[in-house]
Amino acid sequence: MKNIIKALLSMSLFALVGCNDTSTKRDASANLVPTNVRMQRDIPYTINKGDEIEKLSANPKIKLESDLNSGKTIVTLLSGEAAIIKK
Repeated sequence: MKNIIKALLSMSLFALVGCNDTSTKRDASANLVPTNVRMQRDIPYTINKGDEIEKLSANPKIKLESDLNSGKTIVTLLSGEAAIIKK
């Protein structure tokens, strides 16, 4: 019985360590490949230079705000559907 418990604990530990390693690789590769962030209405999103907004419906309405002091650009989806393509 003790051997079974030890084996289960060992497998659980390996599974947890494996998950962390996989997520680290995924995070590193996410910086290399553009990712799409589907926008939700009335939520502000910070975009960076090079990011693009893709229309997912005919005429989405988007509010764009730029802070000249910080250099940040914030977009908010007001209606329709759109996604941010992060590069």
